Amino acid sequence: MTHVAEPPVAGGGDAAAVERVNHWINGARVAGTSERHGPVYNPATGEIAREVDFASVEEVDAAVAAAHEAFLGWRSTSIRPTSWAWPMPRPWRTRSASATACATPVCG
Repeated sequence: MTHVAEPPVAGGGDAAAVERVNHWINGARVAGTSERHGPVYNPATGEIAREVDFASVEEVDAAVAAAHEAFLGWRSTSIRPTSWAWPMPRPWRTRSASATACATPVCG
């Protein structure tokens, strides 16, 4: 059974200030319709960083259908040194500090 926690109000602030994380379906942000949500904690601080929408059965079905359609096109794509993805690691190495700054609030 899923436990749905309400975010605590830190320092007398407004709980509505917590950023909402929606679904990403077929290349677009989709707000959850199940009216269920849960906290996302920053593991480094233990504080609530965001609030995530829980998916309804229909939203899961839509995400799976979109993923299946995308897979049909991507399954024949080859990742080789000459492909479009090969240069991607270099920017991550040269911008590791900014990548770390982006990932830390979410991943700790």
